[in-house]
Amino acid sequence: MCLITASMHKDALQALKESGKTLARDTIALDDEVDRFSLYVIRQLKMAVQNERMLREIRLSNPKDCLGYRIIVEFVERTSDHAVKITENAMIVGGSIDKLILKEYLK
Repeated sequence: MCLITASMHKDALQALKESGKTLARDTIALDDEVDRFSLYVIRQLKMAVQNERMLREIRLSNPKDCLGYRIIVEFVERTSDHAVKITENAMIVGGSIDKLILKEYLK
């Protein structure tokens, strides 16, 4: 999931740079996959908190560990949302962004 989100962020910046609408649409579509997977992982973590067998199956030793993983999942999902926002803005500006500003932003 982290690799997908990192790829989404890279593609969003590329879409901003090139005003690529196809790349932008692909990035937005990937966000739905990240959302679904995040929901799945959070459900698994909730079950693990309530069920010791499930906790062992996902190789955690303590229900408190689930909280840390849930926070990580939420941050990754949020990063995906930010990639979508960048992409949506890239589609709106459509190449009208100043090259100097873009160069500074993409550092």
